Formats: sequence, C-alpha cells, structure tokens
Amino acid sequence: MKIYNFFLDIDGTLIPEGQKVISKENLDAIKFARTLGCKFFVNTGRPYCTVYKNIFTGEYFDGICSGGDYITHHNKVLYFHFMPKKDIRDLLNILIGKNTK
Repeated sequence: MKIYNFFLDIDGTLIPEGQKVISKENLDAIKFARTLGCKFFVNTGRPYCTVYKNIFTGEYFDGICSGGDYITHHNKVLYFHFMPKKDIRDLLNILIGKNTK
C-alpha cells in the first residue's frame, strides 16, 4: 500500500466557511487514514499567530506549514523565519506613504 502525505489548507478546506472547527466527518476521515500510515499537515498562508491552535493535536496532524515561514513536525520546529526589523520599517513607511529613500 502506498503511504501519502497530505497538506491541507484551513479556510474552506478543513474548516468550512463561517466555522471555527473542523467537522467531525473530516476528523474521522483523517484519523482513519492515519491508521493506514498517511500523514497530515496543516498548510496555510495564514501567519502562525492567527491559526487555531486547538486543531493541532497529534491525534490528527503531524505538523504545520504556516505562511511559508513556520514549519513544525510533531511539535518540533523545523524552520522559522521572521522579517527583519528594517524591512518591516520600510514596508510600513511605504504603506503609510513615507518614502525613506
């Protein structure tokens, strides 16, 4: 049997629009597939700080890929990167209309 890794988005995929929890049907399907050896990861463009932490139990998910800058596997942080303060300052100046150059 082939084993698959699944990377699932949160909004509209794992969690239906307007809801804040994963449906029981989705959790049951994930739990069953995990008994077959499949692995599941939450893969979202959301920043890590805005992700519902209560859905990341080891019973259902093997890790998180968040915003391209935060990746975990079994609660171990594998990668993280934060925007340097200078870049944040430059971005904020652009957004509020101040040219720093």
